Amino acid sequence: MKTVGVLTAISRRGELIVKLKEEYRGEKVAFDFRGSPVGEVRRVTGPVNSPYLILRCLLKDPNQLNRLLGRELFLGPESVKRRRVRRKLKESERDGRRRV
Repeated sequence: MKTVGVLTAISRRGELIVKLKEEYRGEKVAFDFRGSPVGEVRRVTGPVNSPYLILRCLLKDPNQLNRLLGRELFLGPESVKRRRVRRKLKESERDGRRRV
């Protein structure tokens, strides 16, 4: 993932407006600093010298959006695989029985 810019505003329609720092190369999904998806790219707008990226928001909670204002967002592939942490089973659980 690479840094794309800073989240500057949230529109009335709920779209996220990001001021680009680097050239946009066609990635589809924006992520926050934790690596969770924040929005899908809708369009690039504004002057050539300082373009803006318009994202469709993927977050449900408005409080999460307010926390992201002024922070950097990252662009990456459509899906980021998260590692699943598996816990080791106890010997009693391996048999299908649990001890109480």
